Amino acid sequence: MSYRDLAVVVACSIVCLADLACSNSDALGGAGGSSGTAGASGTGGGAAGGSGAAGGDAGAALTIPSCLQELFAACPETGACTVERDDGGVNLSYCYPSGVRADTMNGNGCAPMESRVYKPDGSLCYIEQTVPTVVGGVFCEGSTYTWRNAAGSAVATGSTFVGGMTIECSSTGEKLECNGSNCPPGLWGERYGCQPGACP
Repeated sequence: MSYRDLAVVVACSIVCLADLACSNSDALGGAGGSSGTAGASGTGGGAAGGSGAAGGDAGAALTIPSCLQELFAACPETGACTVERDDGGVNLSYCYPSGVRADTMNGNGCAPMESRVYKPDGSLCYIEQTVPTVVGGVFCEGSTYTWRNAAGSAVATGSTFVGGMTIECSSTGEKLECNGSNCPPGLWGERYGCQPGACP
């Protein structure tokens, strides 16, 4: 074999090795592509984890049960209001610019109490009955509640205790359970912000 023929063989060998290396590189790249597909599964796993957002929704602000929202809708206790007390301070009347009025009887100490809320036209809207839980005959550490419609039928029952509250709709079983930090406002309207005065 001449020197020239030897040089041609060596050159061909180099080219072949280069082609082989490129082919192997492409194969490896293809394998890398397959791994990338596996990575896509990992992304899917992340999406599944995202379903935990439902748990976040569960931690959203709580609302008053729908049965009570419907009960309160005809006589909302909202806006600036006035509270009028009788001479003994036991019976209270809360009146609102809309004409809604709430009369609370025996609102003193740990005794049972009843509130009657009236629509602007003067007709009865609903009744709220409260029975304090008395401990040792002295301390009130909670209360049980019953909300009734104008016909006297129970719409919801509930209880308060140190740090929390539960309410359950009588007909549907819809329930609210909350603690002091996440209990929804609106159960007692604006009563605690009413200014002393005379109701019409």
